[in-house]
Parts: sequence; structure tokens; C-alpha cells
Amino acid sequence: MIAIFKSWSIFEVGSLWNLILNGALTRRCGFFVALLLWVSSGASAVAEESDSVSEKRAAHVQVSYRQSVEKFKTNQNYEASWKLALACFEWAEFANKDSDRASLAQEGIDAARNAIRLNPKGGEGYHYLAINLGQLARTRKLSALKLVEEMEENFLKAIELQPKLDYAGPHRSLGLLYRDAPGWPVSVGNKGKARVHLQTAVELCPEFPENQLSLLETHLKAGDFKSATTAMPSVEKCLNNASKQFAGPEWELSWQDWRARWDKLKEKLASGPKNLRSPKQRA
Repeated sequence: MIAIFKSWSIFEVGSLWNLILNGALTRRCGFFVALLLWVSSGASAVAEESDSVSEKRAAHVQVSYRQSVEKFKTNQNYEASWKLALACFEWAEFANKDSDRASLAQEGIDAARNAIRLNPKGGEGYHYLAINLGQLARTRKLSALKLVEEMEENFLKAIELQPKLDYAGPHRSLGLLYRDAPGWPVSVGNKGKARVHLQTAVELCPEFPENQLSLLETHLKAGDFKSATTAMPSVEKCLNNASKQFAGPEWELSWQDWRARWDKLKEKLASGPKNLRSPKQRA
């Protein structure tokens, strides 16, 4: 989706975090799409619809955040802790200022660490710690690199304990992190590991469109036209079947994102493998 690493900036100063947070980290993956992938026709209509849905979703998330704060004040148990961590992440996605986003991310980090302290065998604490670290990283530049290994460590722990959490969210999130982060020695990026984790996410929860689309996008990003073509029927079937399971207002932004990405992927595949190669390969 986004070119990630240029001139030692932090993955284009936050674009990795936008990518992962907008499409990978949460159980509502895709509803935080601040940005639809524009299609050539009807873009303005899509924008109006997206703004309307986004406003309704923001109002719902704000209420959920406030309720989670109150519950946490009443009883700081494991469930209240990880639910507050999730609510902080979700509400931070609508923050207009880095300072607000960072404050919410830190609140989520503290809540997730409390969840881990209370139940070190539960996957939620580690997963929601990792995604809030991602939110915090969006507010930083080069210092964000220091958070990457901690994110990786917590995703791996969540995978160990609860791999199907949030529709295989830990595998999906880690796969995208490996795919789009710079490789060694700068950071943890690893294309092979990325495919393994994204494929595992599809195998664990094939019904979730975000898993299918992320893997297909990864095939195309790697220029693997054969694997992408093979995956197309499964992705299409998933999207057709998922409309009933993932229905309702909370999924509206997700569906706008998923459909736009699907249309773009179909266009790329229809254009043939020669257009997937890098300029250097085409030379």
C-alpha cells in the first residue's frame, strides 16, 4: 500500500504504523481506514459516504472508550484492563493531534501491561500492548524504531498463547510488520516470515476478509503473479460469504475498505504480471 523505508526515516515517518493500524491490528481491521483506496469512478461519492460512516463510528468508539474507562476505575481486573487497552487504541485512531494519540496510546499501554501482570497466560494483554505501541510509534520519528522489537516480541507471545485472537490478529499484524519494516540490520523486516504469518492467518480464520486481502496484496507486492492468481477465487468467495457474518454499522468502514482494495487488486491482476515487476526488473 505504502512505500515504507526511505533515507532512514521511520518507514516514511509513520506510514508503516498507518498501514498496520488501518488494516491489521484490530478485530475490526479495516474500519479504521482513514483513507479509502480511491477507485477511478465515484470517488467523491465514496468520500461522502466514508465521512458519514466514520463520524458515526467515531461517536460509537468514543462512548465505548468512556465506558471502558469507568469500568476500569471500578474494577481493574484482567478483562477490564485489556478492554480498556483495546478501547484506547480504537479511540486513538480518531485523534486529530499527535499529543492526543500519544496520550491515549500510553493509557492503552499501561492498561495492557496491567492485564499481562494479572494474567501472563492471556493473549489479549500482549496483543493490545503491541498495537498501542504501534499507535505511540505513529507519533514519533526515528525513535519509533526502538518500539519495533517490542512489538514483535509481544505479537509472538500473543501467537504462542492465543493465535486465533481477533481473527488471527497477532499473525496478521506480525506478518504485515515483517513485510513492510526494513530488514536486517536496520529492523525486523523479513519477507519470508511475512508470508508465513499471513498464510497462517488465512488458514486459522479464512472467513475474515482482512486476512485474505492482506495475503493477496503481499503476493502482488512481491511480484508473485502466480500465487496471487491462485488466491483470487478464495478471496472472492470469502468476500461473498462474509457479508452476513460481518454485518452492521461497526463493519461499514471495513467493507468500504475491503471492497475498494478488492477492486484495485482485480485491476492489477487483470493488467498482467509484467505490470507487477519493479522498474529495475522491467528495464
